[in-house]
Amino acid sequence: MPALFRRQSNIQCFFCNSAIPIPVNTRNFKCSSCGCWNRYDERGEIISDEPAMHDEHLNSRSFAKRASPSKNRLPTMYGPGPFCHSCQTNQMLIINLLSNYLPAPEH
Repeated sequence: MPALFRRQSNIQCFFCNSAIPIPVNTRNFKCSSCGCWNRYDERGEIISDEPAMHDEHLNSRSFAKRASPSKNRLPTMYGPGPFCHSCQTNQMLIINLLSNYLPAPEH
């Protein structure tokens, strides 16, 4: 049968390029390989800018889930895990540097 008539059985993750089974909603799905959310607009363009990135009030429930029992600080990152203290420190540094970067606004 020609490739023209075959139905595609996989979809590709925008972030890791893994082929995953077609989800129920192809415009909003979580990749089973890397765990990233793939969200697309009406034109099929990836949505990489979420409102919660700019409005801290939209993150209060998420922060409360991650906070310590006293709710005034995040729990420590160091502890049992597959990576050594140096690797965890380097990873935290990279995450903090990336989280503080905001590109210039588009006009």
